Amino acid sequence: MPINIDSPIDTPELRKFRDEVRAFVAKELPADIRAKVAAERMDMPKEDQRRWHRILRSRGWACPAWPKQYGGPEMSLPEQYILERELALADAPRPMIY
Repeated sequence: MPINIDSPIDTPELRKFRDEVRAFVAKELPADIRAKVAAERMDMPKEDQRRWHRILRSRGWACPAWPKQYGGPEMSLPEQYILERELALADAPRPMIY
């Protein structure tokens, strides 16, 4: 996917996506994991990381940049930015990188 640094991040579609991410995180992020991230714990237990990863995977967001042919959502760069930003704003762990 070519990189377009001029891609707008405030379109009706991206606002809808942002709202979708916010609603998902508000509903699905376990309070105990949120508290650990908010406290900036650097020793997040592996099981907590796995639990959050499973939750993201259930929505198809565990590997946001992966192409659809490999099971990913193939998010655009603006979508990836929005996902990362909304996760950070909600005190959610970032997706694990493999």
